[in-house]
Amino acid sequence: LLAGSTGGGSSSSTARPSLNLADIDLGALQIFAPKEQFQKEQAVGSARTSPRRIELLPRDVAQNVAIVLRKLHTGTAALAEALRKLAPSECELGPEEAERLVHVLPKPDMLHRLAFYGSADGEDPRLLRDIERDLLPLAELSRLTQRLRLLVLDKTLSERLQDSVKQMS
Repeated sequence: LLAGSTGGGSSSSTARPSLNLADIDLGALQIFAPKEQFQKEQAVGSARTSPRRIELLPRDVAQNVAIVLRKLHTGTAALAEALRKLAPSECELGPEEAERLVHVLPKPDMLHRLAFYGSADGEDPRLLRDIERDLLPLAELSRLTQRLRLLVLDKTLSERLQDSVKQMS
C-alpha cells in the first residue's frame, strides 16, 4: 500500500488510496526514462540556473558604495592606478568625490577579505556582485583611506593656502 492509504472500514474496489507527492522517489523513476534523455534534461536544468552570486559586503554598505562609484568621473581601475602611484595629477577625481568615497568605504577588514577573494581554491571573483568586482582594484591597495585623504589634501592645498594667507593679512 502507498503511504496515506486507508485500511479497514468499508473499502470499495474502486476507492483509490490518496497519493502524497512527497513520498515519490524521483531518482528511482529515472530507470523508466531513456538514459540520454534524462542526462539532457539534467544538463538543460543546470544551464537554466544562474550561478549564485557571492556577497562579501553587507547589502547596505554595497549600496552606498555603488551610489558613490556611479557618480565618479573616472573608473575604479584608473583611480586605483593613480592612487597606487600616488599621482593626484593623473586622477580626475575631485576632492568632494574623494571625500564621499572615504565616508562610504567598507571597513578595512571587509576590504581585506575582498582583496584576497579568489586566492583560495574554488573562489571565483567572477561570482562576486558587480559592485564588489568594481571595488576590487581599490580593495587591493594598502592604506586606501589614507591615499584618498592625501588626494583630497593635494586637490585642496592651494585653496587652503590662499585662505590662510588672506586670514593672516
